Amino acid sequence: MIKLTEILNSRKNSLTGRVYTEEEILLLATSFKNLPFIKEFLNIFSNYNIISQVFTLSEDQDFSRMGMDMEWMDAKSQIEEAFEAYPGILLTDHGYFAIGSCLLGSGDPYFLKLGENDKWNIYRGLHEMASELVYKDELIEFVISLDDLLINMPL
Repeated sequence: MIKLTEILNSRKNSLTGRVYTEEEILLLATSFKNLPFIKEFLNIFSNYNIISQVFTLSEDQDFSRMGMDMEWMDAKSQIEEAFEAYPGILLTDHGYFAIGSCLLGSGDPYFLKLGENDKWNIYRGLHEMASELVYKDELIEFVISLDDLLINMPL
């Protein structure tokens, strides 16, 4: 995670959102206590203006080839997506953490999951695949690693 912190530090002046409040950190830590990376995630992201930050990727930069306009959710929205909506309910049970809302019109939320080599990856959760209310790999599309998303954001 040292690399992620270094990347965030280099992009700190480009992040135009806000930090998590103490109340939000406590709420997220309590709500997602079963996610093995939640404490580390909150320790890192409580220091950066990430809430409400908009991230954009072209179709070429997005591994799913859809492109991305995502707004980083606040804690309340993250909890609602994870525990009150589909596909969030299904994905949360499989280690995904809701992080973003789609601004392109699809309504498909974005999730973070710790992958190989302790790298956080961003996935799009597909609403239409959640209609059967059963987890399937088809529920998600890999978009980009969090490191690469931050590296590619304009300074």
